[in-house]
Amino acid sequence: MKLDILRAGGIIVDRQPADDRATDRKPDRDYFDLEAAPLIRFRRPDELQGYLENTDKEELLFSAIPISGEPETFRYNSREKVIIRTGDGALFDSVADFICYAFQCDPEGYPRTEYVDVVFG
Repeated sequence: MKLDILRAGGIIVDRQPADDRATDRKPDRDYFDLEAAPLIRFRRPDELQGYLENTDKEELLFSAIPISGEPETFRYNSREKVIIRTGDGALFDSVADFICYAFQCDPEGYPRTEYVDVVFG
């Protein structure tokens, strides 16, 4: 399979075909068409945090795909700076809390994963 990988400001954008990606397609949850959405690989927590905090959109719907585990879908409200997990309504009341969750940080705040793939809808 051929992958079209682009570099933009240190962030890898991977336009991998959507049928090779996991996604949450349950009708009672928010989801989006992964075929139309690029996958962005964030290798450092500060990259993802900067992306979210510097968005010009009021709300982002995205799916975070960890190295191991199941992908989860989230909504980010840039005005209130909160992130909500759409599956169960869990609230991350700061971007920093979400970043630690996504990168599986240890108690000192160091990430325990190499990267997090994110698909924006």
